[in-house]
Amino acid sequence: MALPVQTYRAPDFTSRPIIAGTTCGALLGNANLAAGSDVIVVRRANTAALADGDTAVSGETYLQANSLSAEIQFGNGAAFTYIAKRTAAGTATTILDKTALRAAPTRKYEVRVYFIAPCSQGSGAGGVCAAGDDTIPTLKRLELKAVGGVRQMAIVPLVEGIEYLKAEWGIDDQPVAVNTNTGMSGDGVVESYIHAGGRIGVLVEVNCETDFVANTDDFRQLARNIAMQVAAMNPQVVSADDPERAGIEGTDEEVCLMSQPFIRDSGRTIASLVQDTIAKTGENVRVRRFVRFELGR
Repeated sequence: MALPVQTYRAPDFTSRPIIAGTTCGALLGNANLAAGSDVIVVRRANTAALADGDTAVSGETYLQANSLSAEIQFGNGAAFTYIAKRTAAGTATTILDKTALRAAPTRKYEVRVYFIAPCSQGSGAGGVCAAGDDTIPTLKRLELKAVGGVRQMAIVPLVEGIEYLKAEWGIDDQPVAVNTNTGMSGDGVVESYIHAGGRIGVLVEVNCETDFVANTDDFRQLARNIAMQVAAMNPQVVSADDPERAGIEGTDEEVCLMSQPFIRDSGRTIASLVQDTIAKTGENVRVRRFVRFELGR
């Protein structure tokens, strides 16, 4: 799937995305698509593969894939068996599983197109909004289905009262929205750690994007590990990009927190711990600052 997620953007809040010429154009004309909203297309394979003996529904779309290749196929209405090395259409396949004795897993291929319609219940052909319908903006989706062996897109209403659908990509590493709970931009925690019988103390601020992630066990454990690292290894700056780094002697591993090997696993750096947490939480995470106190210093 070259484009598992695709968007068609509205240039402004009075215009519509340009989707003329697409397979959904007939269902997403001006009458059925609210101005100012984007259209989001999601393509995916169902998590459950066909089982031996399951029917490959006539006209339904399937994806047969292994680690090397994939193929879109259309069901023939017959029982499907892997040992026969067949496609969902019933023809011979060269896309095999790792044993090379059976066809590769074959799953229903799903296409869903999300958009905002200007009505909740359309009276036009296929459920398209028409003159005289209600004016409740509604989040809907188109679903690829096979009806009587014929593939078509069906309109499914989801949530009423949604006026706009906008898509944004990327990670916001400098959020500007003010969190209503903290009154600060972004979110995170300030973690404390006391070491060596009270002789060393550390405060570290670790940021994320939402208070939801800030309260997860993975994020809290990251902050705890970093505070312990600072107490044990006494770094001087957060990273090699810190402006103060130029005036400090020593290697990056010695003075830069993000470059230091983790005290509990020398095969990993603090930077890799942060990257792992980003992967788990789906949000940008950064160590903003820290301070270390040592009795008598």
